[in-house]
Amino acid sequence: MTLDDLIVRISDIYEGLSPQLQRAARYALDNPSDIGLASLRQVARRAAVTPNTLMRLARAVGFDGYSAFREPFQEALRGRGEAYTDRARWLQTLAERDGSPLFGQMAAACIANTEQAFAGNDPAQVQGAARVLAEARRVYVLGMRGAFGLAHYVFYVGRMALPNLVLAQGQIGLHMDEMAAVGPEDAVLALAFSPYVRETVQAVHYATGRGAAVVSVTDSRVSPIATGARHVLLAPTASPQFFPSMCAATAVLEALLAEIVARGDGRTLTRIGDHDRFQDIMGVYWGNERQARPGPGRGGPRP
Repeated sequence: MTLDDLIVRISDIYEGLSPQLQRAARYALDNPSDIGLASLRQVARRAAVTPNTLMRLARAVGFDGYSAFREPFQEALRGRGEAYTDRARWLQTLAERDGSPLFGQMAAACIANTEQAFAGNDPAQVQGAARVLAEARRVYVLGMRGAFGLAHYVFYVGRMALPNLVLAQGQIGLHMDEMAAVGPEDAVLALAFSPYVRETVQAVHYATGRGAAVVSVTDSRVSPIATGARHVLLAPTASPQFFPSMCAATAVLEALLAEIVARGDGRTLTRIGDHDRFQDIMGVYWGNERQARPGPGRGGPRP
């Protein structure tokens, strides 16, 4: 069984597991490197479960014991170990600089989250998500509270290529009115990370109930916005600071936007060029106070 097969298996049985087994399953899904590298007791301590719970989880997904359960995780790590020594040496140097270990810890978390996101997401899922969003009548971009900044970023950058983007702004008291008319021809790009905002979860369930295709960017395969989603893109949020890290989520969204543009046609390039020339006319950026130029803007679109 490959790691991808095992992840699908754990996700499939998750809802039927006991609360303790769910805790262990979620830890395994969210921290695959730990399962492959750490001992049974270390994993149990970090997951806040007993070693016996992890062994029961292994049997629940079809393995004879925990050692066999670990093998797919270890196999997935073998192809990624070449750069570990150099990266570890760099991080140690960074952590020791000026006696400030937190800076190095933040760097380590950001790198690990981003690496895990790109290693853990199937490119076919990213391509499928881009196709769904590009072909939808309307695309509602949904992210509340801590995720609203990401939602606004996607809306601001993405509208250059997708004029059908709608930013759901429930965070200012509109109570998701923008999504009232969502239907089967529409798509929702939903962003939510633990702790999950209730309104986001409810809006996703409403959209799926009305037949809309949902693309979820979240931190776990068993996240409440992953259930029923057409495509799920994972972005770990581990951080030594008090608030979840958005490094990986930003990288995943940038990859998704790049895929959408890559799938576009001449109309996409025309829209981006029009946006670029409009900003030239308006003198949006410092030192850019000049008249519109003929033809597409040089140097690519500016944000």
